[in-house]
Amino acid sequence: MVEKENKANEILKYLQTGKELSTMQGIELFNTTSIARYIQELRNQGIEINTDIRKNKKTGSSYGVYTLSSKELKEISTMLQNAKQCKSSGKVKDAENIKKNVLELVNSYIEN
Repeated sequence: MVEKENKANEILKYLQTGKELSTMQGIELFNTTSIARYIQELRNQGIEINTDIRKNKKTGSSYGVYTLSSKELKEISTMLQNAKQCKSSGKVKDAENIKKNVLELVNSYIEN
């Protein structure tokens, strides 16, 4: 169970970078063919993840590509921008508090 939670956490962290994730990338990056299962697990925790259905140009088969919803990314991005501004203006303690809040937000998505 711990390995499953860690993999879901790794996938969430990857999506939080703004990148998209397909099944093929899941095999390469996370050594799993069960990306859809982890995506569903994250969705069950209340995390909004978009699915874009694409078609393979060579084979004609369809596959899903996952991205974190813009709402989730915007919230995290805003917090990180605030931390960066605090740090650049010498408010290191404020930046560290924001960083802590971002980590707590990520953890709350995973735990709920």
